[in-house]
Amino acid sequence: MALSTNADLQAAIADWLNRSDLSAQIPDFLTLAQLKINRRLSIVEQEILAEITPVAQATTLPVGTKYVISVSDSKGRRVEAVSMSELLDYAAEGGSVTRYSVSGDKIYFAPTPASDNTDAFSVLYSADKDLNGGDSGPVLLQDIYLNAALHEAYVYLKDDGRVAYFKGMVDEGVANVQARRAKQGVGRARIKDESIAANGGPLV
Repeated sequence: MALSTNADLQAAIADWLNRSDLSAQIPDFLTLAQLKINRRLSIVEQEILAEITPVAQATTLPVGTKYVISVSDSKGRRVEAVSMSELLDYAAEGGSVTRYSVSGDKIYFAPTPASDNTDAFSVLYSADKDLNGGDSGPVLLQDIYLNAALHEAYVYLKDDGRVAYFKGMVDEGVANVQARRAKQGVGRARIKDESIAANGGPLV
C-alpha cells in the first residue's frame, strides 16, 4: 500500500491493528502522532519562506506558523529579534524597522511601520506538516508517522509491550532523519582560503 496521504496512513493503521472497533479513534491516533513528531523534528522540510507587508506595528503571521526563525527587510538586512518589552521601547522611533517580536499569532515591528508602507519583509518560519501537504510536505516520514500512530494506539489499548516496541521504532526513525539532514551539509559554511592557508587543507 502506498503511503502518500493521511487517508492512506489511516488505512495502514487499521490494517496493522486489525481492530474494527477502533475505526473512530484511528484519526486521533494519527493526529497525535503527527503533532508529536512535528514537535520533535527540526528539519528544513518544515521551513517556509513568506513575505508580509506590515502597515502597522502588529501584523498577523501566516496561518500555521509554529515559530519564526528569522526576518529580513526588503533590502535583505536581518531584523533583530527582541523581547516584547524591549520592542516597545523602540516602537515610537522613526526610521527603518530594525527589530521584531512575536506574540500569539502576530509579529510586531519597531519602529512602527507607516500606514502607507509598501516594503515587504521576508519571514522564515517553521510549520507543522502532514502527508496531505503534497509537494510542500515532509519526505520519507511515512514510516515514522505510522509507527508513532501505532504507538498512540497501543497506549490507548494499554498494551505495554507494544508501546515500548513502537516507541523504540519512532525514536530510531527520528534520530535517523535528523542524522541524515545533518550529513547533507545544510547550514555549513565553506572553508575559507585563509583558513586553509593557516591550518592546512580541509579534513576528509
